[in-house]
This record gives sequence, structure tokens and C-alpha cells, in this order.
Amino acid sequence: MDRKELKPIKVDKLIRAETKVLDEGEGLVEATVSTESPDRDGDVIRQKFWQIDNFKRHPVLLSSHDYTDLRSQIGEWQSMDIKGEKLVGVAKYYINEGNEQADWGFNLATKKRAAFSVGFMPDWDSASELENGTGGKSMFPNYEFKGQELLEVSHVIVPANPDALQRMKGVKLPATILALVDEILAEETEEATGPNISLKEMSYAIAEQVSSDIIAYLKNTQMVEEQQPETKTEEVVETKEPIIEPVDVNKIIREAIQEVL
Repeated sequence: MDRKELKPIKVDKLIRAETKVLDEGEGLVEATVSTESPDRDGDVIRQKFWQIDNFKRHPVLLSSHDYTDLRSQIGEWQSMDIKGEKLVGVAKYYINEGNEQADWGFNLATKKRAAFSVGFMPDWDSASELENGTGGKSMFPNYEFKGQELLEVSHVIVPANPDALQRMKGVKLPATILALVDEILAEETEEATGPNISLKEMSYAIAEQVSSDIIAYLKNTQMVEEQQPETKTEEVVETKEPIIEPVDVNKIIREAIQEVL
């Protein structure tokens, strides 16, 4: 049984968008959210058959098709139009209003790293199977969609946290998203190490700094001990041991890394 026999009500299609910032202060971005290029499943969406009238009555910009959280509405589409073989919209992100997803989504869009996914209801009666296919990864036949109603358009959010990005690389995700993840991680690495500093050089610098900090700590400790008052032989004087703070190696290393970077 293929997809046409199953007739799923809603289909999502992902694209790495062409974006253009129209107004950075207002959070306005023009984005191409669908084209006639075969997608990762090998399907083709004919753009002139988009039905967008109902969408324009409630043009929300969602985060990752999430309908369960109010914060997932990260903006709205001020326009959505068919332009030749592309579906192009102007999105207004709700930036600087306390929604981190909206702020991060806009940040990705300004860096031309946005990925959008159109959610639509296909007219399966007008969809036709592509005879030779397009080399997609789907286990089902490839289809040419020639009638589809746009339900919503989501910005697929890529997290800012490096640990989260690394975890995403271990998950089977669309190539579009993985490419974005790789780009962001590469930039984070360059910002952290500097374009001209190798990891080996950085390690030597950190080790040298840590060693000097530990030596300085031990010297300070010795000076404290030497400065303790001498006790008289004829009197029994109770002296207190100097209070020596424990060595916080992790703190020393963190501070050393900050100085190196």
C-alpha cells in the first residue's frame, strides 16, 4: 500500500530557504518556502496549484509544526504569494518580546540558515506518480502534487546550545537540518579557538597557564605558613593551623581557558 492509497490528510515538506532580511528592527524576513525542486522524498510540488486563501486568513508562523505550546507561534506571515516556480512569503518574527524561539529563529534567518517546512493537505486525486522517480529516500513511489491547500508554514528551529547541536548529529534528521547544524558548529568552533590557532597550540597554552596558576597558588600558601608567629620554648602556646583553601582545579582550568581565548 503506497501513500496515495493511505491518503494522509496532512503532508509536511522541508526546504532550506532563500532568505532576505527586509527590516532587522521589525523582524521582517522574505523567504522562499517551497519550490518545484524534488524534495528529500523525491516528490515535486507544482507551485501554481497552491491554494492559499484559507491560509491567509490565519497566517501563523510556527516553530517546527508545534501546535501544543503557545510559545511555538514565533511570528506571522504578512504575505504569501506564488512567484513563478516558488512560494514566497514575508514573515514577521515576534522578536524582543521574551520568546527565545522567535529570537533564535530570526537570528538563523538573518544568517541565511533558515529551514522552513510547509504543511499542506494534498488533493490525492490530482497527484500523479512520477514514472522514473527522482532518486528520493522515501520507500513509497514519488509523486507530483498538482493540487494542495496550504495549512501552515513552520520555521524548523535549530537550537543555539552546542551540546544540543552535537546530540542532533546523532539523530536521523533531514540532510537540510544536518547541514545547518554542521555550519553552526563550525562557526562556534572558529569563534572559540580562533581561525589561526590549532587545537595542539591551544592545549599547550592552557597547560602552561594552568601550571603557572598552580605554582602561584603553592607559593602563596608557603608564604602564609612562613609568616606564622614563632612559639616560645618556655611557654606552651596553642597555635592555629593556617586556613588553606582547597585547590579548585576546575576553576583554575576554566579561568585559564578564558584567558587563552
